[in-house]
Amino acid sequence: MDAPVITATAKGPNQINLTWPAVTNPGWGYKVEIQSDGDSRYSSWTELPITRDGRNWLPYWVTEAHYTDITDGTGTSMGSAAKFQMYGLKYGTTYNFRVRTYAKNDSGTEVFGSYSNTASATTTTPGTIRYVVPGGAGSQNGTSWANAWPKVSSANGVAAGTLVLVGGGTYSSDSFIPVNSGTQANRTVIQANYGETPTITTSNAPGGQSTIYISSGRNYLILDGINVDNTDGNGPRVNIGGQRNAIVNAEIDAGGGGWLEGIYITNGYNLVHYSYVHDAGQWGLDDGSTIVTIGSSSDRNVIQYSHSQRGGHDTGLTKEGSDYNQWKNNLFDGGMGLGWEATGAPNCQYNLIEGNVFKDVNADPQHSSLYKPGIEVSAQRTTVRRNVFYGGDDHGIEISGVGGDASNNLIYNNVIYNNGGIGITSFTTATNGVYANNIIYANENAGNEYSNNRIQSAMVDTYTGSVWRNNLILDRYLGVEYPNNISCWRDWGGSGRTTVGANTDWPTFYQNNVTTTPNVIDLASNEFHLQSTSGLRGIGVAVTDTQWGTTNELDIGAFKWFDPTGAGPSPPAAPTNLRLVP
Repeated sequence: MDAPVITATAKGPNQINLTWPAVTNPGWGYKVEIQSDGDSRYSSWTELPITRDGRNWLPYWVTEAHYTDITDGTGTSMGSAAKFQMYGLKYGTTYNFRVRTYAKNDSGTEVFGSYSNTASATTTTPGTIRYVVPGGAGSQNGTSWANAWPKVSSANGVAAGTLVLVGGGTYSSDSFIPVNSGTQANRTVIQANYGETPTITTSNAPGGQSTIYISSGRNYLILDGINVDNTDGNGPRVNIGGQRNAIVNAEIDAGGGGWLEGIYITNGYNLVHYSYVHDAGQWGLDDGSTIVTIGSSSDRNVIQYSHSQRGGHDTGLTKEGSDYNQWKNNLFDGGMGLGWEATGAPNCQYNLIEGNVFKDVNADPQHSSLYKPGIEVSAQRTTVRRNVFYGGDDHGIEISGVGGDASNNLIYNNVIYNNGGIGITSFTTATNGVYANNIIYANENAGNEYSNNRIQSAMVDTYTGSVWRNNLILDRYLGVEYPNNISCWRDWGGSGRTTVGANTDWPTFYQNNVTTTPNVIDLASNEFHLQSTSGLRGIGVAVTDTQWGTTNELDIGAFKWFDPTGAGPSPPAAPTNLRLVP
C-alpha cells in the first residue's frame, strides 16, 4: 500500500486541516495520527477515532474533490480542500500529523502501509480571548479565568474573531444567541476548554426552546465541544439560520418528548462534524421528531463523521427545495425512526448520501410496529453510494417519491444486508433510476423462518426507465443460500423472477445481476470488505455520476478491494452465476 504526501494548514485557533492527493493503492483507507509537545493530550503519537461514538476508520474515498472545509469559503464556493478537519486544538500551538494506509487480510488481521511525511502547523492566536466558567468569578468581565463570565450567554455580543474558552461543568438556564458574525478570515470560536466538558442543560431562548440559536445573517461561528442537554418543550435544540457556521465535537441530547429536532438547519453552507446527536421524539410514537434536519431551501450543507441516534420519525432529514447537501461517513443508529429521508420532490435534488452506516433502523421493539426503512428517497437525482445498511426492521432503501417525482436517482455500491424488509424497493414515479454494484443479501429474513411459500424479495422495480445491473441479489436464511428464490419484480402485482431469470426475461430492467456468495471478511461482525477469494471482485460496472464524480469501481459492494501487499487494484475476476443477454 502506498504512503500519501500530506499538508497541514491552520484555519483558526482551534482547527487544522489536512489534505493529500489520492494514492494508487490506498488499501481500505487512511489512519490519521496527531502529536504535539505543547498539548499534553497528544504528547505521544495518537491515532484519531474518525467518527464520534461510531466507526473507528476513515473510508478511502476521502481524497475526492467534494471533501472541503465548507466554513472556509464565500459566495457559492464550497470552501477549501480538507480531507480531514481536526478541531478542539489549543491556540498558538504546533501540532504534527502523519497518515498511513491500512487494510485487513482475509483472516481479519490489520496491515498497514508506510507512514506519510510528518506535516506540521501552528494554530492561530486570536486578538481577543474571553473565558466562561459556571457561576463566574471575580469581576466577571471575561478577560481571564479569574474573572470569567458566569454563562455562555455572556458571550452573545463578542466581536468577530474572538475565541471564547468555556470551562467544564453545567450551565443551567443558559443559551448562546450571537449578535455578531465572524468573517472568513476571523471566524468566531466558542470552544470547550481543552479536555473539559461544558454542558448547557436548559434553554432560555426568546420565542422558543433553542439552546443554541444562530439567526439568519449570523455567519462564520464555530461551536467546538459545547454540549446541549435540553428537555424544555418542543422545537430545535440547536437552530442554525446563518451560513458558514459549524457545530463540532458536540453532544446534543434532545431530551425526547414533543415535536422537536436535535439540530435544525435553515440556511446553506453549514457544517455538523464529529458530533453525537440523539433522542428526539417519544418512544412508540411517530411524532415527527428528527435528530438532524436540513430545512426547506437550505443548500450545500455538510453532515459528516457524526453519530445520530433515536429519532422519533427520522434520524436524518433533507426537506423540500434543499439541494447539493452532503451526508458523509456518519453512523445512523435508528432504534426508533428511519435512518435518513429526502422529501419534497421534485425540488429536492443532487443530495449525496455517502459512506454512512445505517444500523438497526426501527429495531427497538417499542417502536418497530411502525414502518421505517433504512432510508427513504422522495426526491430527484439523489446519489446513494458506498453505504452499509444492516439489522433494520423494514426495507433497506425505499425510492418512494411521496408527494412528487423521485426520478433519476443513483443507487450504487452499497451493502444491504439482513434487513427485515426488501433490500431495495422503488415505486411511485421512481423512473429512470440506476441501481448498480450493490450487495443485496439475506434481506426479508429477520425473525422469519424460511418457507417455500413465502417470497424472499430482494428488490422491486415498478416504473419504467430504471435499470438494475451488476448487483448481487441473493436470499439467505440460517446460513443457507437460496439463489432460486423469486427475488426480482417489475411491479407489485405481477409475477416475479429469480435473479438469473430476471436477467433473461426482462433484460431492459435487469442486466448482469449475480447470485455469487459475497465472501466478505466477517459477516458476524458486519465487516463487509471483500476477501481476496470473493467472486464479486471485478464484475461491477462503471456508473456515470455527473454531480459527484463518475466511478470506475468494478467491484460489487461498498468497499473496493485492494491488495494489502501492494500489488494494486484487483484484476477482474471470472464471473459466476452470471448470464449475459445480447
